[in-house]
This record gives sequence, structure tokens and C-alpha cells, in this order.
Amino acid sequence: MNHGIVLSEMPDIVLQTVMNNLDFRSIMILRKVCRRFQCFIDETAPPSSISEMTLAMNSRRFRIEFYDPCAIAEQNMIKIKYKHSKKGCLIAKKVGNKTKERLLQNQNFFDCFWKDFQFILKHQKSALRHFSISFEHLQYELGTLEENNLAEISLKFIQNLEECFNSRIRYLELKVSEASEIQSILPLISPNFLEIITITKGKGETNKVLELDEVAELQQWKVATGIEISHHVTLPMKHFAHFSKVEISLETVSQENLRSVMKILLGTPAPELFLLNHNINDVDKIEEVFGNPYAGDIEDHENDKCWFFQIPGNNDEVLFVYSTIFSRVSFKRVSVIEVPFDVVFQNFHNIVNPLSVELNEKINLAENFWNDIEVILRHQTKVVLTSLVIFLELPETSISKLERTILEKNHSSFLAKFQNLLKSQRQLLRVKHIHFLVRYQEEIMSVLPYIHPKFLEKITIYPKRGESTSEFILSEVLKLEQWKAAKELDTISFFMMEPLENYLHFLRTRIHIENLTPEIIQQVKKKFLENPAMQNFELHHEPCYKSREFKEIFEKIFDGEYGDQSYEHRWFCRIPGNNEDVISIRTTYFSWIIFTRIKLAEIYEADQD
Repeated sequence: MNHGIVLSEMPDIVLQTVMNNLDFRSIMILRKVCRRFQCFIDETAPPSSISEMTLAMNSRRFRIEFYDPCAIAEQNMIKIKYKHSKKGCLIAKKVGNKTKERLLQNQNFFDCFWKDFQFILKHQKSALRHFSISFEHLQYELGTLEENNLAEISLKFIQNLEECFNSRIRYLELKVSEASEIQSILPLISPNFLEIITITKGKGETNKVLELDEVAELQQWKVATGIEISHHVTLPMKHFAHFSKVEISLETVSQENLRSVMKILLGTPAPELFLLNHNINDVDKIEEVFGNPYAGDIEDHENDKCWFFQIPGNNDEVLFVYSTIFSRVSFKRVSVIEVPFDVVFQNFHNIVNPLSVELNEKINLAENFWNDIEVILRHQTKVVLTSLVIFLELPETSISKLERTILEKNHSSFLAKFQNLLKSQRQLLRVKHIHFLVRYQEEIMSVLPYIHPKFLEKITIYPKRGESTSEFILSEVLKLEQWKAAKELDTISFFMMEPLENYLHFLRTRIHIENLTPEIIQQVKKKFLENPAMQNFELHHEPCYKSREFKEIFEKIFDGEYGDQSYEHRWFCRIPGNNEDVISIRTTYFSWIIFTRIKLAEIYEADQD
């Protein structure tokens, strides 16, 4: 008698375990073995291990490709074509180097594709690392590139997609010819996972001008961190300010485009890299805006024209701009240690706000400035300002003690006049984010008391340009209602001298302290446990605090993978009575200790990914 185990007769819990350890192709093969397997797989929908997927369509064919990292090397890439035939649908399936074809008589190629695609989507439980859709308006027939009418088939595809598709995708690639095709796909992608968007031309097509005004209003556009567009765009540069990395093409580069990008890079921390592809005839415009390039040699940029700009409020990085022979202008932040010693920094004020010498001689800038400010404040009664920056600037070059004294007196005079204007208003100024680039507490006290605490959300305090990190006294500022009402604080460029409890009411905090102690660390941790609204607390400290001391405080180090991997050590701390959130504590190689409240489910999901 045969007492061997028959797989089809195993209990459901055993089958589920087997399914969870199979790659997607093996699940599809197992589904065809017997009726029981087919029913079990259709009912339980075991999760797919597919990480990348590509769809391409024209009027006579659909192609789907997917990559499964769990499959053996020769079978981890599967390509399936569904082609219109006079007799029905011709399906060609390629796994590794082997291709099998079969004809489904009297079957429509779209219906065959859609049935298989739905099956794949049903099993796709985790986020796709990469998803690509290609609308092929041109196709090769007998060696000739011919236009095909894609409207009917693409409309049918999009209508079906809207009914069942809300996919979690990290990197979305769209090969399109019209902005409407982007508008139809992008809203279907979950914004909670989307990181990078790439928009390129389809097969055989040339770059077109895309009107992306409606696309830029989508939530998916606003949350993504990277964008790459090979088509020409007409969007104002401000719509790219929130991305960390940008690569776009312009039909022609204007001086306004270049100045807008400069404003973004010098005024916001988000963009790390901004690339502008342009027409070769625009080269002269670039030098007209940026002036004479750096005359020395820079490694890897021997044939490029290069410029350097200081970033207001940032003593660690500078803005590096270079124009290549391949019709591209690149803007990126680099460390100050990468800057050649003989570089003369360009004056960004002359670039962002160019004024002719003749105009400067004819007008009194100070008088016009104060007149404009007075008019603005008088009418600023209902609208809440997104931000207000108080930028007290020191020269880029060294100055004498006397010159510095005179300049600081000018700063005091400016603030006194601005304070009088604020005092004269009938109501407090409504501002969400106030940003100070100052050196003394008195400079903050000239403005902050006249900001409406109800609307104030964030306070940023950075040093004047040219100032190094030093101690900063805030004893009077701490007493203000505005300080107590704000939800976010950023002061990493100064050593904070007041007791830590003065910073623990903020929901998001970045501060710099000179002496980090175990008591301070425990104090922050305790506050996180007590205050469920507290989201993030970042402490920058002097590097003398050793990593082993953190280990003694937090004990077991997390050795898995989660989120940003650029940290030295990470710990997770449970919150008593809270089964949804945990506290993430991580240290970095650059002397940071960062507390963050995160969802417990995100850790498990990261492990599954």
C-alpha cells in the first residue's frame, strides 16, 4: 500500500504555506495541475512576488513583461505578447530564452490580455518597484514605421483600468504622446507609495510640447520626490520646486527659466539636483545670466562651463551650476569642501533680481522698499502668508571690525523701522512659517511678538551668512506666546543653551546642542511616549558622543531594512497602550540622533518588500 503524501490532498493551511513560498510563475503552473489547486488559488489569491512590470500597446498588439526576483535566474523575466490575428488571438510567451506560441481561435486579443492582467493584479499585494506603460502611436510594419489609430484601444484599456486598478507603485514610467494619457493614468496610482515619475516619448516618436498644468495639480505629482520628462514642458519652474531630483526638457531656455530655477535652489531645501535640457542655440543666454564662468579646472567637468553660488543660511553646501556641450544645464548642491580654493562666488542677487546700473542711479531703493512694505502690510489682513523671511546679510568677503559694526547698526535700524510698521498695524501679521537669518535674540524680538500665534506653525532660526556655529540665547523668546503656539522648530545652526523642556512642546524639532547626555536622550524619549502628537525630534550634537553609549541606552539594535538606509544604528521602541505606532530612534554618521513616530505596519511591510 502506498502511504505517500499527495500534495492535492493536503490541508488548506499547508497549501497556503506552500503558495507563500512560490514565485508567481510557479503559482500559475500549479493552478493548471488540478481542479482543487485552481479553486484554492482563485479563492485565496496568494501574493505575487513580482517587483517590476511593463505594459505596451498599439492598435494590434498588447505586450506585458514582468520581473520576479524570487524565480530562478533563467526564468525571472517573463514576456507575453497578445497579437491580433485573422483567426483570433496569437499569444507568444517567452521565459528566459524559450518562446512558446499558441492561437486562441475566435478570441479578441484585448480580452485575452485583460483576463491575464486582471489575474496578475489580483495577486499583487506588495508595492511594485517599477511600473511602465507605453502608448505606441507608431509601429513597424514590414520595416516601415507607420502611424496607428490607438485611440479606441487605449480608451478601452483606461476604462477597464479605472474599475480595478489602484496600484502601489514606487517608480512610474509613462511613454506617451499626449498629456491626456498622463492625466488618465497618474490619478490611479496610490500617492502613499509613489516616489519617481518618468515621462518619455513612445517608440519612433519625437519629443513634443506637453501642457501639464492639470497634471501638476494632482496629489501624485505633489508627493513624488523625483521627476524626469524628455518631452518639452511649458510649466512654470515653481511646479518642480518640491522634487528632490528634476530632469526636464525645454523647447527653448529663457533667462526667466534660469532665474526661476536659481530662486528655487537658493530658497528651498528640497531640490538636490535640477537638470535642464535645452536647444543648442540657447548657450549664449546662459552666460548672459550667470556671467563669466570659473576659469580653473574641475575634475570631471573639464569641458563644462561652471559657476558657484553661496546658499543663504547654509554654511555646509554651495550651489554648483555647470553647462555641458550636450545642451544641458545642471544645478546641484555640493559640499563646500569640493569647491576649488580660488573660486569667486557669483552674486545671486544680480541674477535673481537683475537691475540696470542706470535704474539704480535713478531711484531710491530704500524709499521704494519701505513704501512697498507699508502698502503690503496695510492690505495683508485676510490672507495668511506662507512664509516670512528676515534675512540679515553679511558680505561674502572678510570685513574689518569697524565695517562690521556699521553693518550691524544698519541691521538694527532696519529692524527698528520694520518693528514700527508692524506695531502700526491694526492686527497681528498672519504668517505660517517665519524664517530668521540672524545672530542676536534682540533681532528676533523685533519681529516675532507681532506675528499672530494662531496661524504660526513653524519657526526657523539660522545664522547670518558668514557666521559660524555658536551659542544662541533665547531666554526672552521662550516666553512669547508665538514660541509656545508654533508646532515646528528648526535651529540646527546654533548651539541651544536653554533647558531641553523649552523645545519639547514642538511636534517637529531640529536643534543643535553642544553636550549630549543620556539624560537628554531619555527626556526626549519620555516626551514621545507621553505626547501622541509628537512626530519628529532631531538632535545634532558634537561627534564626541560614541555609538557604544547609544547602545548602552537603547540595548538591542534593529538589523533589518526600513526606509532610508543612511543611518549608523536604529532602534524601535514600543509605546505602552498603543498598538499602531512605535518610536524609531536612529543615529547617523554625521552626529545626528533622530526620534520619529511611525506606523508599526510600515515596518512589517518593509520586511515583506
